[in-house]
Amino acid sequence: VSGFGTWNVGQHTMAVAFLALYWSAFNSYAPEKRDRLVTLALVHDAHEAVIGDILPFFKTAAVKEAIETIQNDIMGAFSIEEDQALHDELKLLDMMGFLYEISQSSPKGIDPSKRKLIKQMHARQEEEILAYAERVQIGQKKVNDFLKQMKL
Repeated sequence: VSGFGTWNVGQHTMAVAFLALYWSAFNSYAPEKRDRLVTLALVHDAHEAVIGDILPFFKTAAVKEAIETIQNDIMGAFSIEEDQALHDELKLLDMMGFLYEISQSSPKGIDPSKRKLIKQMHARQEEEILAYAERVQIGQKKVNDFLKQMKL
């Protein structure tokens, strides 16, 4: 599994990086913070270049540990350090990237039943984003305003 529909991990990564740029402007972040967030967005799924995208259902504790080791090795090779201060925002942007993928997966001529399913998936992902924002104490209004500004 790589991304949603015809999207691959590289396309998803670029979408998350651009969302990080827009999120940084939306929040008036300093250039240093913006650059850090974009860099982390560009490498957030680097491990998938090695192992592919594994569905959450199959991510046992051992698999998660292996993924973390591979991700840390890749980041270390590029002298990129994890940034816990940006972790929650990066996860939020990753979820928004998936929302964007869903929104782009509605080509003309698609079977009406599939169009309905895509709309349901979009609504569900938006709910997940807002629930996550609440859990990590990123303002839901701010997130909603950003999603509207991005037409997501």
